[in-house]
Amino acid sequence: MKAVIALLLLASSFTVPPPGSQTRKAILDALRPAVEKQLGPRIEFKVTLIRMQGEWAFVIADPQRKGGAPIDGRRIFAEHFGNMDGLPVEAVLRRQRGRWVVVDH
Repeated sequence: MKAVIALLLLASSFTVPPPGSQTRKAILDALRPAVEKQLGPRIEFKVTLIRMQGEWAFVIADPQRKGGAPIDGRRIFAEHFGNMDGLPVEAVLRRQRGRWVVVDH
């Protein structure tokens, strides 16, 4: 998995789907259910980094509630939240049969 991430970050031929593009929306929509399973519904992402190369995509983003409200990690993870570095999400996705699928996050 680390090799795939390294290739995506270091490759000179990656592309960045621009905000508002259909591709960017499709990638984030594919990631959303996995994150909502852990953090609850109504998630949107503040994207730090999103890169594509061929059928692969890599995302680093901070989840937040719709409209930009922060997520209270202490309510979800209780005392374990103190050992966490916030709620950033790192994910690798792959386009399969025309759809983006989460490989790891």
